[in-house]
Amino acid sequence: MATLIQTQRKLTQWFKMLQQMLRFRLARKLFLVVFATIVAIEFIIVIPSYSNYESSQMADYRELARVAASAALSHGSHGSPDLSQDLQNLIAADSRLVGASVVDTEGRVIASVVDQFIRQFTKPGSIAPRG
Repeated sequence: MATLIQTQRKLTQWFKMLQQMLRFRLARKLFLVVFATIVAIEFIIVIPSYSNYESSQMADYRELARVAASAALSHGSHGSPDLSQDLQNLIAADSRLVGASVVDTEGRVIASVVDQFIRQFTKPGSIAPRG
């Protein structure tokens, strides 16, 4: 309890001292310039970091999709009912996958599976591959 009161006193003393310092026009201008500079530097650091993080995540998802497609097509069940079951097994095996479609070179869907949770909240055909 005593520590809390001492901390509050120090904090109020600090605010009083800051108020006294900011009474001067030059001090206010310097404070605003320094504060604005710190905020600008933080934005300069954060935006590229987030962009790198996002591109890294997308690369991971592309690799996951490549592995999933390779595994689904590896045993030669092209166009058979087993292909849909294989896709369903892949979606069940990895929580990051919410759907998968196998498309031939002409853009026709051979097999497509979408997680039931996603199916409830999306319109039919909205997760279709883009050509």
